[in-house]
Amino acid sequence: MNFILGIIFAIFSTLLIEGCGRTDSSEQTYSEFPIQHIIKGEPLHIDSAHIYRFPKIYIFDTTMIIKDIPTTGGCFYDVYKFPELEYWYSFARKGRGENEILYPMNLHINNGKIYIDDFTEALKKIHVYNIGDTIPCKIVPLPTGTYYSTFTVDNYENIWILPIRNSKYRLQQLDSKGNITKETMPLPEITDTMYNDMSGEVWQSLLSFSHNKNVLILATEFGEQLDIYSEDKEETITSIGPLGPPEIGKPINGAFLSFSKLGFNQIHTTSKYIYAAFKGATHADILSKKAWQRDTNEYQKIYVYDYSGTPVKELLYKEQITGFQVVESENAIYATAETGEEYFILKYTIPN
Repeated sequence: MNFILGIIFAIFSTLLIEGCGRTDSSEQTYSEFPIQHIIKGEPLHIDSAHIYRFPKIYIFDTTMIIKDIPTTGGCFYDVYKFPELEYWYSFARKGRGENEILYPMNLHINNGKIYIDDFTEALKKIHVYNIGDTIPCKIVPLPTGTYYSTFTVDNYENIWILPIRNSKYRLQQLDSKGNITKETMPLPEITDTMYNDMSGEVWQSLLSFSHNKNVLILATEFGEQLDIYSEDKEETITSIGPLGPPEIGKPINGAFLSFSKLGFNQIHTTSKYIYAAFKGATHADILSKKAWQRDTNEYQKIYVYDYSGTPVKELLYKEQITGFQVVESENAIYATAETGEEYFILKYTIPN
């Protein structure tokens, strides 16, 4: 009897996880954005003697965080008061010791907590800090053998990751102990058996969470596809642009290329809109190396969508942005940008 009950329980548990992979979805395509605006950044002075090399910016209410690559013993993140831009403190010291971090890849702020992943081969984990603290209040281990590109945190403090290997799904949900509790959005199959285990890499995406809408947003790095997944409804809205969805790359001189076009490279959400920086390089651009060359006369792009996946407007700028955040109350974009050999904080006013 116990044996039979055990089998029933195992089947039920499997259905709870794998059954979540089935979602309703709708798909739409677009060819262009109805409005284009050219925007120009205004350099801002920040209260710091620190010379940043490869910065990224994060803003949450009255807190601004700038990430950089520190020297040995330094910290990865500097925290400033916002909008005063006055230095406050630094945290996430580089190292192998307790509470130190070696390879932080992503940062998310949720309910007054800062989540940072440590992307080491030995033990991937997420450090959780209270804003104002330099020591993590919690460390969440990720499942053994996890290979993922990014993560985010939802309103219930569940962690969502985008696995790039060892999974048949684009999204996995983890509990506070790092256990997989849900998988959803099945990965499209690659028919070529030689590359069928590369599907997760081909569909590698950026990930963000809208706390107002309670939806996850995925923007493909190797195509022009935006997916909006509703946690409540378990529905996905898909919006596909002219570059199309990701597809397997063609071998070049016998070497395998896992992608054939470059798409989105940064994403940020507000209560009204989704902002996504777009590279838009074709396979021909990649082959000619044009995709990797910087042209200071060529406009860079930020696409703006509403939460139905409909294109709203296209923002054009010439600065080399390394990271950006939208401050909705100011209708402005704050960005870290490279200008020559230096990096600056820039502020862009978003036209209505």
